[in-house]
Amino acid sequence: MAAGDEGFLTLSIGMRASPEPVVIELLYRYRDALNFAINKLIIMGYSRIERWIDWQAEKNGVPYVKVDPDGTSSECPKCDYKGLEEVGYRRLRCPRCGFEADRDVIGKLNVRKRGLRKLGIKFSGRALTPLTAPQMTDVAPNR
Repeated sequence: MAAGDEGFLTLSIGMRASPEPVVIELLYRYRDALNFAINKLIIMGYSRIERWIDWQAEKNGVPYVKVDPDGTSSECPKCDYKGLEEVGYRRLRCPRCGFEADRDVIGKLNVRKRGLRKLGIKFSGRALTPLTAPQMTDVAPNR
């Protein structure tokens, strides 16, 4: 096994163990950025991972879908309210229902929800289970 392949192996085993759909973000907009040469290298690496995930999903019979990531961090995954309030470093709260989480977690939940809708699967609150790892709430300077 080559260095760095451990994540691929873990993902492959996870796909066999759980038939959950695989949902990824479309990152097409980064191709149009100013520094095209650097972004092309980044997209090449991302495309390789994307093709591998697609192949593993097909091989294991797992649904696979790509969704547009626009607005996923600014919409409440629980009640679909747009306009979350910032309550700390990288933490957002919904003023309507009170849901609060790290903005990356909110984005992940919304990407998953969009993917399930695209596949025609009714979204359940299962995605809103408690996090398994503690989330960083504040960052101290590196000085």
